[in-house]
Amino acid sequence: ADPRERRRQADSQSTFNRRHPVIGVVMPLQRQKRNMAYFDDAKALVEHAHNEIPKLQAAYDQSLAETTIKPTLLVEIKSVMENLRSALDFSAHGLFDKYGSSL
Repeated sequence: ADPRERRRQADSQSTFNRRHPVIGVVMPLQRQKRNMAYFDDAKALVEHAHNEIPKLQAAYDQSLAETTIKPTLLVEIKSVMENLRSALDFSAHGLFDKYGSSL
C-alpha cells in the first residue's frame, strides 16, 4: 500500500500501454463489454419476470376462486421478486463500474 509502489506500478502500466497501444484500447473495451453484460443480464431478468406475470395472475385468480393460497404460488411470486432484485443488483454493478463512486 506504499504510494511510491502504486505510482511505480501505474507508470509501468502506462509505459506498457504506450509500447502496446492495442492493449490500452482493449482494456477499456473489455470493461465496456462487462458493463453491457451487466445491463443485458438485468434486461433478461426483467423480461423473464414480465413473461411470468400472466402465469402468476392465473395462479392468483385460481387461488381466489378456491379461497386458498397454494405454496407453489408463493414460491413463484418469490422467484419473480428475486429475479427483479437481481436485475437491480446487476444494474447497480454496471452503473458503479461505469461511473465509479461519488465519494
